[in-house]
Formats: sequence, structure tokens, C-alpha cells
Amino acid sequence: MVITIIECSFGNIFSLKQAFKYWGIKVSITQDKKNILNSDKVVLPGVGAFGDAITEIRNNGLFDTILEFSGKKKPLLGICVGMQLLFDTGNEHGSFKGLGLLKGHVEQIPKKTKEGKKIRLPHIGWESLRKPENIDWNKTLLANIGRNKAVYFAHSFHATSTDAKAVISNIKVGGHNIAAVVQKNHIMGSQFHPEKSGQTGLKIIKNFIDM
Repeated sequence: MVITIIECSFGNIFSLKQAFKYWGIKVSITQDKKNILNSDKVVLPGVGAFGDAITEIRNNGLFDTILEFSGKKKPLLGICVGMQLLFDTGNEHGSFKGLGLLKGHVEQIPKKTKEGKKIRLPHIGWESLRKPENIDWNKTLLANIGRNKAVYFAHSFHATSTDAKAVISNIKVGGHNIAAVVQKNHIMGSQFHPEKSGQTGLKIIKNFIDM
């Protein structure tokens, strides 16, 4: 099995590599189109801004490569900004078109709570994963994770999906629902960093390995 992490300047690649190593998996880290397309699974990592990340992907000729890999119906995981790039559009550092593999838009987390109090951004820290009603975690990235497990977030923007069933977990920030995990068939993403989320994060990585 070949798992590839797409090499980019905006990714937390070392920690992610170590998370796979924990499970005995040696990953390939590359921008090579042929190697990416021949992979069994691909991870799109990311920290930073949507606009900067999607611009780098385009400049490096990876935009179409990721879409072509997705067309093979093999597992593709986006992490943090990598998850956001899976959506149609984003407005961080300008207005940008994303990969369009999931329907929705990426925008800033609301600046005020439902009660009108200021929300501190970036949103950094541990939050408990919530399970929406009528969503089954079986055979997903969150299989056998259990409800209310805490994972580590560091972000100021979030994805708003127009496909409610694609959001398989969310968190509450100032009373607002924020997508934490999205999945539609072989396309999946985590807004949090599983590689920084202790045993829960490692189990999520294992679920991806086993898909």
C-alpha cells in the first residue's frame, strides 16, 4: 500500500509523517504527478491561508493532479487548510476557487458569539467532536472513535457545506456550528489536526489507513 502526502510549504508534514509511522506505515512525500496518481491513498495537509495554499497548488501544477486522483475513487484526506481546499470557494486573502470536490464555501469564523460576545481568533485548542443527528460514523473516518472525543484545532476560517450529510461531525464555537469532519464517499477532511490530537487522532489516522 502506497500512501502519499502531497509536499507543500503550508503543511505540517513531519508530525503527519510520524503519525503514520506510529502505525508502521512509511509514507511518500512528493509533488511528482505520476507518484501521486499511482498512490493508493493521498493526504493533502495544510496550515495557513486558503488563498496562499490554493495558489501554491496551482503554481506547482498539482490542482489537476489532485482532481485526477480523486477521479480514481481512492481515499483522499484533507487536513486543516487541506480540508478547506476541497470545497468550491474560499475568501481568505481574496476570493479563490477551490478544488470543488465538496460543495460549499470557506469563510471566517463569526467574530461574535450567539450572545453577541467577541470570539477570539484564531480559534486554538481542544474541542469535543459532536455527532449530528442521523449521521452514522460506521465505515467513516470516525468509525469506533466514540462521541465527544477531544481533538486539536488551530484555525480562523471554516467550511460551510451546502451538503448537510457531508458534515459528519461538528464543534461549537461561540454557539455556532463549525464543521470538524467532512466525508462524502472517498473524499474526506478534518478541520482539526489528527497528528496533534493524541490517541484519538492516531485512531483517526488508522481509520484512513484501513479504508
